[in-house]
Amino acid sequence: MTRYTFATFITNDENRQACELCQDVANLKPVKALPLLLVGESRSGKTHLLCSVVNCIRENSPRTALAYVTAKDFPEPVEALLDDPSPVARAHSAVLLVDQLEKFTPARLELLSRIAPMFLEKNRWLVIAAQVDLEEIKHLPARLEKILKFGRILRLQKIPLPSDKDRDDAPQPGLKEKNNTLQHELETLHEELQRLARVEVEKNRLEDLLVQTKAECQRLQEEKNRLEQDVDEENVLEQEVRSLQRALEETRKQRDALQADAANLAAVNAEITRLRKQLSAPSAHDHTAAGERVAALEQELHDARQEAQDARAELNRWSMKIQAILQQIELNRARLAESNEQQSQRVLELRHRLEDLAGEGETDPIQQQLEEVAEAAAQPAAQDQERLQKLYAQLHQAAEAIQDLSEKIDDASPGESQHRPWYTGPFPLKPPEKQKPPEKQKPTEKQKPTEKQPDVGL
Repeated sequence: MTRYTFATFITNDENRQACELCQDVANLKPVKALPLLLVGESRSGKTHLLCSVVNCIRENSPRTALAYVTAKDFPEPVEALLDDPSPVARAHSAVLLVDQLEKFTPARLELLSRIAPMFLEKNRWLVIAAQVDLEEIKHLPARLEKILKFGRILRLQKIPLPSDKDRDDAPQPGLKEKNNTLQHELETLHEELQRLARVEVEKNRLEDLLVQTKAECQRLQEEKNRLEQDVDEENVLEQEVRSLQRALEETRKQRDALQADAANLAAVNAEITRLRKQLSAPSAHDHTAAGERVAALEQELHDARQEAQDARAELNRWSMKIQAILQQIELNRARLAESNEQQSQRVLELRHRLEDLAGEGETDPIQQQLEEVAEAAAQPAAQDQERLQKLYAQLHQAAEAIQDLSEKIDDASPGESQHRPWYTGPFPLKPPEKQKPPEKQKPTEKQKPTEKQPDVGL
């Protein structure tokens, strides 16, 4: 088709006007009246003029919407105008070229009768070529016949070739083969034009898909950034857990010290009981020394009790802190699980789109890059989930150690009632059972204390 130009068209008195009008159409100049109907027998130059219009528009006016229709090739985008005529209205300019009108089937003639008015109503160009007059075309719709008769009809004469003048004298050998070759080339060019039209439609579809894919890639990048923020928060929580572990080691050391103090307190309590029995005896010789001993032991017991209360307060503070961290981890884990599910769904949709694109035989230059982005966006979720599980297990170990320490402190102080708060929910501690305080020993008649005896129960 590229070899057909106005420069190679042989003009004479019969076809000069048709050539000039086709040049005006190719240069997008106003032509009155439309449509142009080129009527002429084979080898009169109709297809040459139409192909010249196509080549000129493609070279000088790439923004012009161009459609070339033949009896063998009726492009799908032209048929789609029946459902959506907006491309003709939106185009900067539009030209519809129709060749071999006499060979159209009745169905395609009906389609053409409905499409042609779209170009004429929007002041677009319409050029039609046929080998016979309109009256000789079978099944020509009345509407299309009326449109063609309203336009300009140009008749072309067969262009004589140099071989035609001497045909009667000496027939040229190989002319039929040459004609068949040219006809085959013309059909090949028509098929190439049809393929180019399909490629153009596919290009537009791929461009739309590329825009959608880029938008999806942007959303995945934003989701990845949000997951990275969650990872940073989990790192902060991990540092807090390490701090708790160090504090737990210090608490264990305090526990050992408290256990030693508890043993001493038990010995002191036994000594106080023994001294009370001695005070209640009739012998008054050791009364004064025993009273001083009891007062000293009670003061020592009071100091030990105060230290135990301080230790309990410290345990309560660590318990509340661990509870808050556990609650935050539970919230982060729920949010991370939801993010993982949404991320997996989006990655799956994107992979399905890429698989559909690959299944059609087209190669997308960004397909590999999108797959790598999707895999990179999916990997941090599993690592974050595993890290969250480790943090949660470490906090549970710390909570169990504090619970064990708390129970041992309570065992060391059996006479003191429990007043510290106990928490449930994500904090896995259970309140210990309260123990009854020991009954106070009634003083005997001979024992008359000069001041109120303090409660020595732990």
